[in-house]
Amino acid sequence: MHIVVIDDEIELVKILKKELEDIGYKITPFTDARQALDFLKKYGIDVDLVITDIKMPYLDGIDFMKEVRKFLPNLPVLILTAYGNYRFAKEALNLGAIYFLEKPYEIEELEYVIQHKLYPWKFGDNVSTKIFEFVEYDER
Repeated sequence: MHIVVIDDEIELVKILKKELEDIGYKITPFTDARQALDFLKKYGIDVDLVITDIKMPYLDGIDFMKEVRKFLPNLPVLILTAYGNYRFAKEALNLGAIYFLEKPYEIEELEYVIQHKLYPWKFGDNVSTKIFEFVEYDER
């Protein structure tokens, strides 16, 4: 599986790249969403998943998703962010994000989400309730 990872924090990108490669995924890392967008325009057909932050300079995760949807409408996008609030979660989910995971994360949780959201026929899709619990909780 080929995963594109985008976060403006270079150390987090390095850690995430190593953790996911250790599990067996092919990772293409970016610290600038604009560069990731250019990459996806050329090679997006070969990408299985994008993991992106929300708050980034130049092009934030929400605007990145809006651009990607123009030419890869079905590409799975997982949001991994320290800015977990209802507005961002709702907008990301409305744009088709498969999950909204808050930092700090555990690699086991991230791997679980990847497996269950991308391969529900194999592992089951029992992670969606966490999203809705998060959204409902923040609405109160």
